[in-house]
Amino acid sequence: MARPKKCTVDYFPHYVTGNSRTVFILEQKYGNDGYALWFKLLELLAVTDGHYVDFNDHTDLEFFAAKAKIDAAKAIEIIDQLAVLKAIDRELWNHKIVWCQNFVNNLSELYSRRRVSLPQKPNLSEFMYAETPSRGSLCSTETPKVNKSKVENSRVEESKEEKSKVNVVGVVSNDFLLVQECYENNIGTLSGSVMEIINYYLDEGIEAELINESIKVACMNNKRSMSYAEGVLKNWLKEGINTVDRYKSSVVEKESNKGQASANNSTDDFKALLERGAPK
Repeated sequence: MARPKKCTVDYFPHYVTGNSRTVFILEQKYGNDGYALWFKLLELLAVTDGHYVDFNDHTDLEFFAAKAKIDAAKAIEIIDQLAVLKAIDRELWNHKIVWCQNFVNNLSELYSRRRVSLPQKPNLSEFMYAETPSRGSLCSTETPKVNKSKVENSRVEESKEEKSKVNVVGVVSNDFLLVQECYENNIGTLSGSVMEIINYYLDEGIEAELINESIKVACMNNKRSMSYAEGVLKNWLKEGINTVDRYKSSVVEKESNKGQASANNSTDDFKALLERGAPK
């Protein structure tokens, strides 16, 4: 069974042009802190489901700022500047939600490969608020109601990685690690695009061992590239070979057919020889 489609990414394009205005202003005003926080924020958006971050819980913001090695007040100031520069959605940031439309748009090709729609900008109505009386006043103020920040998910993800992922996500990661080991032993260092190809087929429910077999076939044909291995895999899937067992059965069947063809050819050659030597 295919696993649920994920709305996170393992990498994202880091363009050296196009965002120069934002980066230039951040560096002019905040030095390396501005640059570091911006890309730490993009990394957090990448690994957060739906690609938006809720900072309504101040402890989440404190944690994020600590990872960027700056204090929370300065982090808020820099994110405020990002909103002014329209690098993030200003309206959502007024409610402590970080959303970067350009970041998501740059992932369109990746989501197209997954055959999944791009995540959409969060609707403020989706966030639940509960009314609680303010101290010393009969007026009520809106406070978030158990709407945990996505940063908490990021912390959990990091913990899973450090523990080699022993839960359901661990199964996914172990499959990936199997393919990664095979790829790096036979072809070379894993790139971001290769990671996405591997994750795509794993998400489709294709066995890691079958992907490994396609990599080995590519190497046997002296075509050491993931694009060739993917072509082999696609051909197998068209033929209904979607498990290692079916692949092994097809290999045995082909060898058997080869042997039968060879035996038939030998018989035909022997008959032809007899016919040539028969008296006329």
